[in-house]
Formats: sequence, structure tokens, C-alpha cells
Amino acid sequence: MKSGKSNLLRQGEKTIQVILKWIGVSRTSQQVQVALACQSFSQRRAVAETHGDNRNINMLRAGKEGQFKQYLSMNQIQEIEQTTAFL
Repeated sequence: MKSGKSNLLRQGEKTIQVILKWIGVSRTSQQVQVALACQSFSQRRAVAETHGDNRNINMLRAGKEGQFKQYLSMNQIQEIEQTTAFL
């Protein structure tokens, strides 16, 4: 498998099922698909815009893979990458 950060974008359902299994939670494929659809970048941005939530609109930025590296320290990036390496 590729790193966790890209797996979540490319293989969302499969990656979420791995995480759920790891924490001892079981969800159907349909439940995971609905959760992913509700949390997609475009969905989250649309909800924030509908509610006039400028703070969340700015926080969402562009929704591109690896974008977090532009905003975090090297230590934070390394911690995220080490934590998600098993995904």
C-alpha cells in the first residue's frame, strides 16, 4: 500500500475499513461510502459556504494531497507520516 495520506484519497473506503477494523468498529460498505461522501472536500466547502462559515472555508484551502506540508513544521509532518505509515 502507498502512504496513508494518499490511500485515504485514492482508496477511501478500503482505507477507512482498515482503520475501523484496527479500532474494533464494524461498518457496512454503504455506511462508509455515505460518511466519505459527507466529508468530501467539495461537500464540506459547500456546507461552509451555505452557512457563511468563512473560518472553515479558509481552513479547507484547496483540498489537494500533501497540502498540509505547506502549513506544518517538519516535526509535525514527520509525526503524521509515521502515524499513518501503516495505512
